[in-house]
Amino acid sequence: MNAMRDAWTDERLDDLTERMEKDFRRVDERFERVDARFEEVISRMDHGFEQINARFDQIDTRMDKQLHQFNMRMDKQSDQINTRLDKQLDQINTRMERESHLVHTRFDTLQQGLIVVGGGLIGTLILAMAGFLSTQF
Repeated sequence: MNAMRDAWTDERLDDLTERMEKDFRRVDERFERVDARFEEVISRMDHGFEQINARFDQIDTRMDKQLHQFNMRMDKQSDQINTRLDKQLDQINTRMERESHLVHTRFDTLQQGLIVVGGGLIGTLILAMAGFLSTQF
């Protein structure tokens, strides 16, 4: 060990120190360049994300506008369909009321006819019985 210590003179240690300091300075410079490149990459990425966010905002705006237009068209068509259905249902109700009145009139006429025929049959039956009974006694 002493032989090694004797071999390391102050001048040699100073040379080693100077070389190590140069190497560390070079390493530091390289790290600074790497840091600068990372900062540039991060800056470009941030700018890219800002552009993407702006495009998404534009798409959102367009989608909102188109959705609003679609909803307005659907509301208008729904109103038109409801109006047409209401009109058709009113026509059907009017026709049903008219037809219902005709059916009631026909049933009334049928009922009157049945009463007349039934009364006639009963009258005929009574006369026939009276005629039969008169011939028997």
